[in-house]
Amino acid sequence: MMTKIYKVCSFVFLSLLFYNSIHAQVSKKDFRIKNSNTSQDAKESNGTAKLNVVNKVGDTSTHATIGRSSSNVIWDDTLRSNRGKTANVNSTRDEYRIVTKNNYWKYILTFITGAVLILLVWYFKSRWEKKNLIKVATPMMNTENSEAEFKNQQLIINRLTNENHELRAEIDKLRSIVEKSKITIDQLNGNIMDLSASKSILPESAVIQEQARLLFFPSPLSDGSFRKVDGKPQFLEGASIYRFSLISDNEAKFEFCDESSSVSMALNNRNDLILSVADEMEGSAANAKKILTYKGILGRVILEESKWIVKEKAKIKYV
Repeated sequence: MMTKIYKVCSFVFLSLLFYNSIHAQVSKKDFRIKNSNTSQDAKESNGTAKLNVVNKVGDTSTHATIGRSSSNVIWDDTLRSNRGKTANVNSTRDEYRIVTKNNYWKYILTFITGAVLILLVWYFKSRWEKKNLIKVATPMMNTENSEAEFKNQQLIINRLTNENHELRAEIDKLRSIVEKSKITIDQLNGNIMDLSASKSILPESAVIQEQARLLFFPSPLSDGSFRKVDGKPQFLEGASIYRFSLISDNEAKFEFCDESSSVSMALNNRNDLILSVADEMEGSAANAKKILTYKGILGRVILEESKWIVKEKAKIKYV
């Protein structure tokens, strides 16, 4: 668009220069023709005047009646007429000079105006081209950035797709595990219900027999054995120190009771009540509040006649 405007302005400028040049040439030619006609008229007038004067002088010489003063008057009129025509020629030349000078100023003004117009059009053309170049370059840069962003997004999509597949596989595995767990839980619930039902129908004699599997004993004898008759099926506050779990009628496992009264009595008589039947493995008895079994190692006793004889000492720790 700006290129077309630039061409049109250049064409108009050159047309104005050409028009002024042609107009000046035509004006100059007209003035030359007019000047030449005026000069020719003046020359013809001079010639005619001279001829008239000669004729008149001849006539004067022929006609003696005409006086000298009359011929002088005729000559003066002729000279005045010629002077007037010469003045007209001079005025025509002055007018030509003025018109030519005006044409020169037209040349200068036309040139300056056209130059300014072309410079302005060139300036706006350059700005327009630069703006269009930026507009063209910007989409290209945007296109390159868009391609890079598209590639990055494609990579991200691929990575997310792979992760999605992996997560779906993990979810499927977890679902299978959950299904298996449900089956196992249902089986366990069934077993629990069966156990509950079987327990609910146990006779009272079996419950009593289960409770009779525990015996509580007070302090041992001096040799570390326990009298059979001292065993009680229930815990007695301030008397019971040891708890026997019967394996059979002749064998049992034993440990210290964890009640505070039992612990206090044992700590107050450490040598007879603790060291005679147990080995200290950890902790100190000085500030102990509980006597616990060390790593689940219980003591073992065997019933011989009327005494429970310690075969293996219990392992304890103080807390």
